[in-house]
Amino acid sequence: MSHIVVGGGTGNIGKHLTRYFLDAGHNVTIISRNAWSLNKVKSVVKSNPDKPISQNYISWDDVKLSGLPLDTDVVINLSGRTIGKPGIWGRSLKNSIYNSRIDTTKWLTDAIRKADSPPKLFISASAIGIYENNANKIYTEADDLVPKDRENFFTNLCKDWEAASKLPESATTRSLTRD
Repeated sequence: MSHIVVGGGTGNIGKHLTRYFLDAGHNVTIISRNAWSLNKVKSVVKSNPDKPISQNYISWDDVKLSGLPLDTDVVINLSGRTIGKPGIWGRSLKNSIYNSRIDTTKWLTDAIRKADSPPKLFISASAIGIYENNANKIYTEADDLVPKDRENFFTNLCKDWEAASKLPESATTRSLTRD
């Protein structure tokens, strides 16, 4: 049984991944910006006396101030404000989307770097905006990125997000990001 910390664990992907890990018998701590979810449910324990599994919530402030929970084995970063909701794509929304990914990723890598007992694995999400927009193509990590002259908000967001997820070469934590 592992202790898995999921940044963005209440989001579209995170809630399903969290449920998968809980069903598989792992302890999960969710880092969320949603204060209501933190106050609503502090700890949920599955009712299996032979295999006590817990789901806990911590805030991004907890991570910034105190780091990761002491027994963290794996950190998964899915954090970021939803981009699929309607709204005016002005500077404020773009800044919110950008900062919700870059800042939280930096907080996680900083917490991993400072941990007395670092996690074994760090997985950080990215997005398809780093590749050309072509619905007829299946992309792999070996494909070329969007050319410099056609970069846009999403391209730059993805590049900066991936850069923020890089751990120092001296880190003992295995890191899985798009390279």
